[in-house]
Amino acid sequence: VIERLRKLGCRYTSYPYPGNLDFSSLSTVLDLAARLDKAGGLMRAAGMVLTYHNHAMEFQRLDGRTALDWIYAKTDHRNLQAEIDTYWVQHGGGDPAAWCRTLNRRLPLIHLKDYTVLGGRPSFAPVGSGNLDMPAILKAADAAGCEWFIVEQDDCYGADPFEALAQSYRYLSSLASK
Repeated sequence: VIERLRKLGCRYTSYPYPGNLDFSSLSTVLDLAARLDKAGGLMRAAGMVLTYHNHAMEFQRLDGRTALDWIYAKTDHRNLQAEIDTYWVQHGGGDPAAWCRTLNRRLPLIHLKDYTVLGGRPSFAPVGSGNLDMPAILKAADAAGCEWFIVEQDDCYGADPFEALAQSYRYLSSLASK
């Protein structure tokens, strides 16, 4: 992986999705944290940064903490950084701005996507058209040292994905001009 990333000129990479892991098991979460810490140490030695991209499942509570809390508590901040996904934090019951503050100096990347409810079900939304307090999230991420604000739209529910990106861009641009 390190050699492929070197060829591509990538400094950052992310562990995107821990499929088939039992997040109701603390030992499984701690094992994942240990493996991420080890991989992150190898990446750091190569001048790269490993980040962790969350979903909702990491907000399951284990011994009084969320699985995501355990992952960051049991890894060296130099070996594992964060790539918070605003939609999935909200979907999991967390506060995206609070997570940005929690991960101060450990948040080089953030996935911005908005959260709304359509037909009684949680849904993705272009940035600025959902229920998240994007100005507060952006302020907290910026204060935490975030370098890359990445608009990610998993599903547009019938809308043109390029229009959803354009809508997100227009919204973010309007905030930047204030």
